[in-house]
Amino acid sequence: MKRYLLQVVFALLVVAPMLCAAAEIRTGHPRIYITTDMVSDIKQRCQNEYKPVYDKLLGSRWILEQQAGVDYSHMTNMLLPAFLYIVEGDKQYADKTKEYLEALSANPPRNQYMTPEYIRAAVICYDWIYDQLSDAEKQRYAKTFVAMGDYVLTLWRHSDFNNHFINETLAVIYIGVVLHGDGVDDRSADRFLKIGEDFLINHAIPAADEIAGEDGGQAEGFSYNDWGYALPLAYTAEMWRVAAGEDLFKNSSYFKTQSLWHLYCLRPHDDSLVKAEDCPSGVSPGENLKSFIHLVGARCQDGYAQWLGDQIEWNYGQKAWKEILWRDPKLAPRSPESLPLARHFKKLGWVVSRSGWTSKDDTFSLFQCGDFYAGHQHVDANTFVIHKGGSLAIDSGVNEYSGHRTNYYCRTIAHNSITVFDPDETFSSQVWAPGGEGGSNDGGQLRGTTTTRVGEFDKNPALDIADITQFYASENFTYICGDAARAYNPKKMKWFTRQFVHIQPDLFVIFDRVQSTDKDFKKTWHLHSINKPLQEGNQFTIEQKSGRLVGYTIFPEEHNAQLVGGQGKEYWVNGQNYPPDSKSDPESGAWRIEASPTAANENDIFLHVLHASLSSGNEEAMVERIDEENRKGVVIRYKGMMARVLFNQTGDPGCTMRIERNDVVVEEKSIGNSPAGVSTPEKY
Repeated sequence: MKRYLLQVVFALLVVAPMLCAAAEIRTGHPRIYITTDMVSDIKQRCQNEYKPVYDKLLGSRWILEQQAGVDYSHMTNMLLPAFLYIVEGDKQYADKTKEYLEALSANPPRNQYMTPEYIRAAVICYDWIYDQLSDAEKQRYAKTFVAMGDYVLTLWRHSDFNNHFINETLAVIYIGVVLHGDGVDDRSADRFLKIGEDFLINHAIPAADEIAGEDGGQAEGFSYNDWGYALPLAYTAEMWRVAAGEDLFKNSSYFKTQSLWHLYCLRPHDDSLVKAEDCPSGVSPGENLKSFIHLVGARCQDGYAQWLGDQIEWNYGQKAWKEILWRDPKLAPRSPESLPLARHFKKLGWVVSRSGWTSKDDTFSLFQCGDFYAGHQHVDANTFVIHKGGSLAIDSGVNEYSGHRTNYYCRTIAHNSITVFDPDETFSSQVWAPGGEGGSNDGGQLRGTTTTRVGEFDKNPALDIADITQFYASENFTYICGDAARAYNPKKMKWFTRQFVHIQPDLFVIFDRVQSTDKDFKKTWHLHSINKPLQEGNQFTIEQKSGRLVGYTIFPEEHNAQLVGGQGKEYWVNGQNYPPDSKSDPESGAWRIEASPTAANENDIFLHVLHASLSSGNEEAMVERIDEENRKGVVIRYKGMMARVLFNQTGDPGCTMRIERNDVVVEEKSIGNSPAGVSTPEKY
């Protein structure tokens, strides 16, 4: 209790004086998402173009017979009678909404997840049935809101870039907006409004835009984005637009690019969003996305967002009011079929390259090499995944807070990157997860401190750890160069660039240059799979569902290749297995291929060719090595296509590409002359 009071006092005495004056908030109610002037149009929508959606909403009327309580289902259900009151004007719906507000006031939650979500839901209900509330009810419910808001302000203030800040801390702005100017508790209303406005205008929106840049994305993966970041942020921006008259959507690159980030990262074979960072496999666009993407589409006039939202059905009809309220019937949907096959999400450090938009048999790849923004990111610079007919080169492990996470899941060794093993290197378990056990030496990258506030990122070199320094895409191939040396301990790593080439439709060439500080530090190339690979000489084959990946280790010529995995070694790190405690993931993986040079060197190169295909096919690519004095590469022949790819072994990263189809040169390209931000190694 003492700690609680001290933190509230801090918020009042230290934070509040730093804030700017609060914005002008609309008078009268409703003012959250809806105004009196909008009610007539909402009623028209329910009886005309959105009648099927309204009928689905009415299909959840059984909720009206449900006894009000306080849990996640009641939090969702309480909005149904409130919206029906807006549309129908029937007092019985307002009375039912009051039952939920009374249950909440009798037992307000004190939980970091439930409390802020209840604030948003309950404030909406209060606002929408305001004209049916007595003075005593207003006082009672306002007191409940203030108590929950004060509790939220005692929670740890996470980074501006973290979903906890958006989903939890930012919720207090709703209290300030709904109580403003009503004479119920003006002092508390003013306090929450000032704090909340600062959080929204000076932290939340700028942080989201900083990660997205001009191209899109969010650093923690799709499950956190769609549940605890984009959804509450879009809701709050809309609440602010209606109540304060300030449109935060129109200049936000984060909102404008949400649809493109989702569309590019849909895996063709199963239409789920790519497994990356703390997003598990099998996360498909669902109700969380539908709940905000139509809103984003309407405010940004984004036809791709409209199309994406239209592909998703409501599983729970009581949520359908969001589509009625926010889907713009005049906005034409745009399918992704005409989009380019590759997109560079520059600030995020992602590149997606696809072979098409229409077939489940299309090839998909994601390459990652970017900076560290938030705690749900992994230390996986210069990693990639490949999908075709199934999940072939995967992001392994299970999203679970346990020794599995601290020793494996978010570590470099769980990803398709390179490790450099210094036997004396130590990793702190507290860095990976509070209270976590372990901190195994996986030979991988470091995890620095996370960014805390907008504007601090450029002042902290520990966060600026990796960059995609070159990107080129045409209808014939996509080329990427990633510089990830700074992601590792400088005591062991001097240089690590990875050049990743996707030759359309389904061939990949990967060239790595690694320079360690000690020739005896073992360098290992990793590729993870769900099923056990078949290995024969310098060739390996992975199959999963209807897909197949055939790989060739071209360089180093003298290398040791081994399979790691199977029962008891699925998550093997430095002589020990770290399985998850309880959770599971069908794409957690159980195997990995490792390739290391036979001889000890400070400077090493790795060159691999990967061919993704359907397992029903029987024609393999023919691969020939090119070994010149200062350039290494391959010639690949497959189904009338010939590709000649050469990389610089020393000096600046560079690539020369020549592609022929049916004996006709379709593209010749030389890429990479002193790219900005890349230092050249002294020697190789």
